Amino acid sequence: MSANVTYRMLKIQDPRSPGFFWYEIEGHNEQTGQTWTASVCDTRDEAREHIAAMRDAVKVRESYIKNGGAE
Repeated sequence: MSANVTYRMLKIQDPRSPGFFWYEIEGHNEQTGQTWTASVCDTRDEAREHIAAMRDAVKVRESYIKNGGAE
């Protein structure tokens, strides 16, 4: 029952401040076609940590559902 959610990191340049960037994490559910901004981060490392945490959360949720709601 995997949700087939993928994440990608987008590097966005601030149009008002040349040389200043931020990172948006975009999530996409392949089953529903839904795309959303999952997080906005100041650094690439922070964005990578957010992606890892979101992937871990999906695994925990799927395990919970697979086990019938038992922890």
